[in-house]
Amino acid sequence: MEGVDHVTNVRRMVMLIGLPFLAVVLGIYRGGQFSQFLLLGAVAAALALTWGIAGVLNLGQSITFGVGVYAGAWFGLHWGGAGTVAGVVCGAVLGGVTAWVIATVTLRRRLDVITVALTTFVLALAAEDIANQWQSVTGGEDGLNGVPGIHLGGLLLSAAEQRAAAAAVAVIAVLGFAALARRPYGAALAACRDDERRMASLGYDVLRLKVGVFTVTGAAVGLLGAVYATQVQYASTTFLGVTFATDFVIWALLGSRRTIWGPLVATVLYNVGVVELTGSALNYWLLITGIVFVAFVLFVPEGGAVAFQKIVPASWQPRTSVALGVAAEPTSERTGSLVASEITCRFGSVRAVSEVSLTLSSPGIHCVIGPNGAGKSTLLDVLSGTTPAASGSWWLGDTDVTGSTPWVIARAGLGRKFQSPCVATSLTVAENLALARWGKSHGPLALARQRWEVSLPPEVWSVLGAADLVERTSSVAGDLSHGQRQILELAMTLAAGCDLLLLDEPTAGMSANETGRLAELLLHLSRERKLPLLVVEHDIAFIRSVADEVTVMRNGSIMMSGTVAEVEGDERVKDVYLGRSALLEP
Repeated sequence: MEGVDHVTNVRRMVMLIGLPFLAVVLGIYRGGQFSQFLLLGAVAAALALTWGIAGVLNLGQSITFGVGVYAGAWFGLHWGGAGTVAGVVCGAVLGGVTAWVIATVTLRRRLDVITVALTTFVLALAAEDIANQWQSVTGGEDGLNGVPGIHLGGLLLSAAEQRAAAAAVAVIAVLGFAALARRPYGAALAACRDDERRMASLGYDVLRLKVGVFTVTGAAVGLLGAVYATQVQYASTTFLGVTFATDFVIWALLGSRRTIWGPLVATVLYNVGVVELTGSALNYWLLITGIVFVAFVLFVPEGGAVAFQKIVPASWQPRTSVALGVAAEPTSERTGSLVASEITCRFGSVRAVSEVSLTLSSPGIHCVIGPNGAGKSTLLDVLSGTTPAASGSWWLGDTDVTGSTPWVIARAGLGRKFQSPCVATSLTVAENLALARWGKSHGPLALARQRWEVSLPPEVWSVLGAADLVERTSSVAGDLSHGQRQILELAMTLAAGCDLLLLDEPTAGMSANETGRLAELLLHLSRERKLPLLVVEHDIAFIRSVADEVTVMRNGSIMMSGTVAEVEGDERVKDVYLGRSALLEP
């Protein structure tokens, strides 16, 4: 199942044929402007993919666009009939390489969103200054003028054909961005935006996903820039600088950065409005456009496209349909094991975990208890790779995963459920489960090709049934109750496939009924599915009902381990909680 309805396919064809046709019938002046605005709108749509979908604001979008413009202009001026093709190819290559370098430098450093945005903004300033100084190639402040139109070999397209070709390139680019956003790759980017930690713990190399979308959109933007040069017939350093970078952000905001088509429409309408205002209200056009922008930010903060979607029938809107099936029973038993030795984790001078050694070598439920601040959650964070250890080592089966990244540890067989439910709240239950299933097996290219079809292990369906989620797979995860999100996250972790499962306070926020059903599920996983579980929990009644072994932590160290009865009867444990009061009383 493709996941896109017939109405969407019809809409694609209308856009692909209608917009180039409109660029032709509008005539030389208005049609030329329209095709140029479509190209700029496609660049804004590319920004929506990296910003609105992936959650990374690139204030240097003008850099890749400007590189493409100069590539198209330079080859058009120097390579004769082959200049257009050479310029487009070179623009795409240079745009992709430039975007890859920017993404690698900024994202690999794991900078926060604001710092990435400011860094790309400074790079745009630097790019414009370098272009002004590099006069032998860029023409400096005067730029490159007299760029020829689109050539196909020795054939120069007519004015009408020029406009149609440029409009078609823009529409094809936006269709490509929209298709990518609807594919599992786009959903994976949105999930990274919603909860990067969860995606890494499902086996996704988050950095690779983000660098990939930067590179792809950079190549497309470079290509669009090269075509744009053939339409405006000049190249200027302003195309590289902060003015255009800011324009792309404004257009994406007005149209809605969470959509692909919204920025395209907003760019065209905005620029048509500016042209009309400069003709009829030359002294006030900037003030008027500023007022319009502020009004949009205040009254339509999610952008025009999202506001429009709220008032049109649902049948008019594209839908993603996920086909969920049941996977075959595993042919071999799990053999998961964990051996952790002398693990220490520091935050400054504070030892959150101090020389902890732990072994899980057989199926069963091993619970970890202790007062707040004992280091329980930090221990799980270290084991799953989300927090670095100062010293120590740990193995999953025969694999040394000491100091590895979360996605590497996940692919080695470790599953992790976090303290607060971590799910992609903007995606449906089915999309969350599908992405979880593909985390360890699909890279960016595979996700871009993958259809929305997936088979889930039987235990996942059992977990979903316990929270009445089987009939709610098309519901948005953000609309679920807290307890249902807890169960969904557990189902996602199992869908990913794991040999050993870590759970951090899985009953937090659950009702007594939900807690009872969760206890049954965990017992089923440990006894029937032969899965070792390490559970951090405060609910003593829950621990009594499931624990095979209990470890007590205090001040980052292990105080004792034993059965529930042994722990309850230990005087030292009672001293830890409320003086000598018996914490472990029901």
